[in-house]
Amino acid sequence: MRRESLALDTAFDLCRNRRRRALLTLLADRDRQVTVQDLAKDLAVRERDGPITEVPGEIVTEIHTMLYHVHLPKLSAAKVVDYDHERGHVALTSRGTELEATLRAIGELEPPT
Repeated sequence: MRRESLALDTAFDLCRNRRRRALLTLLADRDRQVTVQDLAKDLAVRERDGPITEVPGEIVTEIHTMLYHVHLPKLSAAKVVDYDHERGHVALTSRGTELEATLRAIGELEPPT
């Protein structure tokens, strides 16, 4: 049985957003199920380039809200993540792993800024 691959337009749409790209990388680096709250904190730390103690709580809340209502449902609909919104758990699927690996490869081609 052949696994269904992600349509190119869908992949481009999913990767168009900087926060979704970072989210895929974080999930791949963790390689396990994580909570939305932990992802929000990790993204805040990454975006602010500092420890969580220096990130205002409202930033983490804003990121959590966007993950919960926008980014995770979109990634879940494309079967890139398994997202249990009631329990607040997220895990990368094999399709998500492939997409994230492609993103890393593209990033290696990009000259440093």
